[in-house]
Amino acid sequence: MNVLKIPKCLVADAAAVLMVTGVGSAGEALREPSPVQVPGPGVAGSRVEQLRKALGISESVRSSRPVVGEAILQTIQGEQAFGFLKLEEPETGVDHRRTLKILEGKEVAATGFITVSPSHEQAVARLLAEMVGNSLPLEIIVRKYEVRRHGLGDLCIVQPRRGTPAERKQQGLQSIRFVVGNVAVVLMLLDRPADPMRLAKGIEKLIVDSMARGAGRQRPEGGS
Repeated sequence: MNVLKIPKCLVADAAAVLMVTGVGSAGEALREPSPVQVPGPGVAGSRVEQLRKALGISESVRSSRPVVGEAILQTIQGEQAFGFLKLEEPETGVDHRRTLKILEGKEVAATGFITVSPSHEQAVARLLAEMVGNSLPLEIIVRKYEVRRHGLGDLCIVQPRRGTPAERKQQGLQSIRFVVGNVAVVLMLLDRPADPMRLAKGIEKLIVDSMARGAGRQRPEGGS
């Protein structure tokens, strides 16, 4: 009997797709990641720092935006110019994190979550911890993401769809992650909307405008 041998690199790449996207078969809904804690010393913290260095994200970057509390989440949902933004009720004891959906008409264009952290640094750390919170080799994770230096908010990380560079550009983005002050957003794009950055920029504007109005504002970061 002839046995088909599959190269190890293809097996690893397939596993990466399943674990990073949370999609096991066509049409299967994206699974929401478990709530992520701020990483401390040890293996998890080490992977976060390794990913930070690999993506060229400086530890010295600070945000001048005001620190806000969970109350800001009440001000950014509902009908918006880019679609209807729906935030699910928080899980018990996890008031700082909400699952979100963006509807374009009756279709779900994106899912994800939004997290409010005590500081900008912890918002970035939580975002990176979510990206490495699996058993994938770090080099596979790094290959899937790009930092947009002039993207959204204070930090913007995108995940292009798979394929050649030309195909990736044509097919658009699979996910968008960004941090505005101490608020982090993860968007998983389901139906390849015509302009995925429009959705992300719409959420960014809601957050920035709410911060400017003082919604949910706490003390300035680093203040007493």
